[in-house]
Amino acid sequence: MTKKTALLLLSGGKDSLAAIQVLQNQGYDVHGLCIDGIQGKEKVGAEKAAAAFQVPLKIVHIGFFDEETWNPWKLILRDLAMGFVAIVEAKRVGAEALATGVKLKDIENPELSWLKYFLKFGTFVLKLGGLKLIFPVWDNSIEQKETRP
Repeated sequence: MTKKTALLLLSGGKDSLAAIQVLQNQGYDVHGLCIDGIQGKEKVGAEKAAAAFQVPLKIVHIGFFDEETWNPWKLILRDLAMGFVAIVEAKRVGAEALATGVKLKDIENPELSWLKYFLKFGTFVLKLGGLKLIFPVWDNSIEQKETRP
């Protein structure tokens, strides 16, 4: 039986670690994609997470990607660029699903009110390209401490 493949947008934080473990437990062959930006922080954690869980990792540098911004407009622009790169990479690795470390708590956060609409839009666009968007990978009942390598 062939395993299903998921491309995970991987930052290397605790949410990424949890997402790898949950996806692997669900039977996915996980491939990681890290978008490296201005500060160069994302790739450090992503490399450690990928190595700990033996996940193939591709790192793509996007020069305007600001890893520290909370400006909604910059986040949307960042996520659009990341989405484009992710679609190309998902097709390259033969993934049928694209996953993010977004959790239910993020979607319900009033400060991130734009996120649920962005994810609905992303779901629609990815479906046109034959990809499923997996979010949230887990709900609030999963303890982060249990997912560390």
